[in-house]
Amino acid sequence: ITGSATDAMLLLLACSRARPPLAPAASPLRASAPQMVFGPKLPPEVAVVLRPAYEGAARGGEPFVVGTEAELRAIWSAMLKVYGNEADARLAVARNQQVILPYINSPAVITGAHRALLQKFGAEDAAKIIRQNPGILACDPAALAATPSRDIESA
Repeated sequence: ITGSATDAMLLLLACSRARPPLAPAASPLRASAPQMVFGPKLPPEVAVVLRPAYEGAARGGEPFVVGTEAELRAIWSAMLKVYGNEADARLAVARNQQVILPYINSPAVITGAHRALLQKFGAEDAAKIIRQNPGILACDPAALAATPSRDIESA
């Protein structure tokens, strides 16, 4: 493994350890009472992650649901904030859907990672980095701030 590949692997390893604490068990897909849900409307390619992952649920199995609509709206709102527009945020989700999964990421991690990139690279280069590698927004902000700039740019 070359030096740059090793650096990239170390960055990915640091990011994989930055998961936010697991949320309590997801609520059922349908509530017994109406719920108020605040936040931006979810585009179809984002909302699809709320579909149960286990299609056998109709036969009595337990579906795996990645999170609640409120959690996903909060993450989508953070994505809109860091990308600055819906088109770029949608492209990011198309490139790496993991950044919007509530059991992997959180709004605090997204905005914190973005803040670390802004401090390290400035607005223009930080925007370039998150467009090229949306997964960087799932990295622990403190670990990202401590990572050498060249490792971030090569990941």
